[in-house]
Amino acid sequence: MNNDGWRLRDASEFDAVFRGNRFRVSSPAFLLLAKENNLQRSRLGMVIGKKNVKLATQRNRTKRVIRERFRQHFVEDLLSIDLIVLAKSGVNTRDRVALNQQVTTLMEKLIQKFGRQDQHA
Repeated sequence: MNNDGWRLRDASEFDAVFRGNRFRVSSPAFLLLAKENNLQRSRLGMVIGKKNVKLATQRNRTKRVIRERFRQHFVEDLLSIDLIVLAKSGVNTRDRVALNQQVTTLMEKLIQKFGRQDQHA
């Protein structure tokens, strides 16, 4: 699938997740907000600001890690969600291994929350 199919594109799509998120998980570095969609695919939006991640190289590395983890966890999955990842001021992007692990852990927690919600439906 090309990149455009799984991206949140405009402010209205981001606002829908900010206002209607049913699931959230966080760590000192990231906050993940998610809600179901009816599109038969998951979509990703990122908010990685200069205020929290100063250098462009670090922001780009953070985005690459998030996109790769998203592909591994959601693109081929049966979930259809809109997900926003927000970087907090505690994000430390110097250690790529730690960044990978933190994002992976949060996405796995999110999947578990969706699984528990499906069992109750």
